[in-house]
Amino acid sequence: MKQRKYIERAVCKHFKVDIDKVYTARKSVYPYNGAKLALMYLLYKNGYKSYDIAKWFGFNPTLVYRYCGAVNVALKSDTKIKEDIESIEKLLTSKNQ
Repeated sequence: MKQRKYIERAVCKHFKVDIDKVYTARKSVYPYNGAKLALMYLLYKNGYKSYDIAKWFGFNPTLVYRYCGAVNVALKSDTKIKEDIESIEKLLTSKNQ
């Protein structure tokens, strides 16, 4: 399991946003909505529990499943979020080598 801070740094570096704003931003405008979805998905993918992720973002664990499912569907087609996730995963693997 990758540490949360490494995932957060990679997401923030890719989207060029502040981590505090990702957790607190309520507006669904790019780049914050993309950063929020990518961060949730990558945290869940790396073994963090949905109730922990929900607590960090301030909403219900059911929404974590919904958002991660939406990202999972988007990854199967050519979308911007797919490019973002692939780019962030490259950042994470390059940091760990």
